[in-house]
Amino acid sequence: MFTLHGTRAPDFAPEIEKSHAPEPELRLMPGLLLEISGPGARRHIAELIARYPFCPAAWVEEHLEPFPAEIRRVNMHYDRVLFVDGKEDSAWALTTFVNSGLFPFVVYAGPLGDEKKMRRLRSQAKKSGTMVILVQDEPLPTWQAHYQYLSEGKRLELTRGGKPS
Repeated sequence: MFTLHGTRAPDFAPEIEKSHAPEPELRLMPGLLLEISGPGARRHIAELIARYPFCPAAWVEEHLEPFPAEIRRVNMHYDRVLFVDGKEDSAWALTTFVNSGLFPFVVYAGPLGDEKKMRRLRSQAKKSGTMVILVQDEPLPTWQAHYQYLSEGKRLELTRGGKPS
């Protein structure tokens, strides 16, 4: 695992364009579970992924539109993003991608399950070095993600968690 991580690291240098760069505190943070909620959440996530053009990502949703309008507007390398319409197997697809360690970014919009499953997902993300981003309409008050962001217009507001290190 260490050798694989060492060979991948140079490819993950971000490409920052001032015209559409996301908030400075939102960046690739391996092994973290974070939640982004609000109407512009998917756009902010797509902008984050666009900053790392050589970094593959898995995007799993329970009900995925063919090509979501929010994502389409972002100049992202779509050949590096695997979009999955998981339907009833979306939670299974999420854990499979996280455990594989093949995708530094895994984005998930679907049912989350109970607190025990969320703690397990957080542990799996840390073990595999995968950044798991949960997309929610409303912030979840019952469990602690490493960081929670609320998307308001073109801004992201950190609502839970400290400054990322």
